[in-house]
Amino acid sequence: MIRIAIPPLRERLEDIDALIDMFLHKYAKKLKKPLLGISSKARHLLLSYQWPGNVRELANVIQRAVAMTEHDAIVPEDLILGHQNAERDLMEEAMANNCSLAEMESLYVNRVMELAGGNKTIAAQILDIDRRTLYRKLEETPAQKKKP
Repeated sequence: MIRIAIPPLRERLEDIDALIDMFLHKYAKKLKKPLLGISSKARHLLLSYQWPGNVRELANVIQRAVAMTEHDAIVPEDLILGHQNAERDLMEEAMANNCSLAEMESLYVNRVMELAGGNKTIAAQILDIDRRTLYRKLEETPAQKKKP
C-alpha cells in the first residue's frame, strides 16, 4: 500500500478557490438551481475559515448554501460555518440521553428542518432524501421506529 500525505485544507489555501467553484457547479446541477456564482464577501469568508473538517466540510457548507440560498449567488448569510461543532453537540446530546439510532435520526432530521427554516424541500435536499421520505420520517416517532 502506498501512502500519500495530503496536507489539511487550511494549509492549502490556494486549492480552496477551485474547490468552491467545483462544489458550486456540482450542487447547483444536483439540486437543479441556476446559480451564477458566489459573492466576493462569501468567498472571502470561505477562504479565511480554518476548515477543521477539511474538504468534506467545505463540500457540506457549499451544498447547504446552494440548497438554501434565495439569490442568484451565494452570499455570506447563506454560509453556515462550524457545523461540525453542532454535529458533535448533537452526538453528545444523543449519547448523554442514551438515544437509540432511531431517536438520533429523529433529532438529526429535526435539526436539519430547523436549519432549513421549516422548508421541507430544502431539508430533503440537505438530507439527500426524497421529500416523501422526509414527510414519513417527520411523522414517525422514535417509538414507532422500534416496532417490527
